[in-house]
Amino acid sequence: MIPHPPPPTPGPQPVADRRPAGAGITLSGVTRRYGQAGAAITALDEVTVSIQPAEAVAIMGPSGSGKSTLLHLVGAMDRPDTGTITAGDYAVHDLDRKAAAAYRRRVGFVFQRFHLLSALSALDNVLAPLLPMRIRPDPQPKAVALLDAVGLAGRERSTPAQLSGGQQQRVAIARALINDPIVVLADEPTGNLDTTTGADIITLLLDMRARHGTTLLIATHDPTIAARCDRTIHLADGQVLEPTEGG
Repeated sequence: MIPHPPPPTPGPQPVADRRPAGAGITLSGVTRRYGQAGAAITALDEVTVSIQPAEAVAIMGPSGSGKSTLLHLVGAMDRPDTGTITAGDYAVHDLDRKAAAAYRRRVGFVFQRFHLLSALSALDNVLAPLLPMRIRPDPQPKAVALLDAVGLAGRERSTPAQLSGGQQQRVAIARALINDPIVVLADEPTGNLDTTTGADIITLLLDMRARHGTTLLIATHDPTIAARCDRTIHLADGQVLEPTEGG
């Protein structure tokens, strides 16, 4: 019998095929209260929502409606009192301390106040999430490429004080992507920016979502931002109102 030749060795795959898949996210009956007994405040009340992998979803509602609480729970920065939260293969509500820390390394966070380290350069701020880990190969070329992708080529050695607010938020976005996150959580990412710069930042977040295949949740007060997302989830008094399509 003539032996069959071995199957050909696959060549390099396109970059798009190797990008991390965004995680589907499900919250089921999630309640979170703060305070004790009669003084307790219900931040989320029996919230049930589903988000598809790589979907860009706006979370809207007035101050105190539960937007930030929802993001903190999905990001394992807090735990629900009742209910379940899953993100991809992670049972987020049930992670112990060590597992929660490992999960958070798969989540990108973008905040209103940027939270950059003032003594570090833009490049080192992007690399900061990797400091507790031994990463091989050297992640610096990736960090440089991310700064280039967010429009900061040549500013790698600039400190936050040498950057505008919009540029600092671009550094924060690059930092959020350094770990190839399965989900990016953006909490009022344009709140400290002027209208034009804020619109540019949302464009950047949506472009990076499309490029990296990451699920994106944006908490915002701004209906023009929500309209650019795939879908909007409305919160009021910790409960979900009727979701609507973006656009």
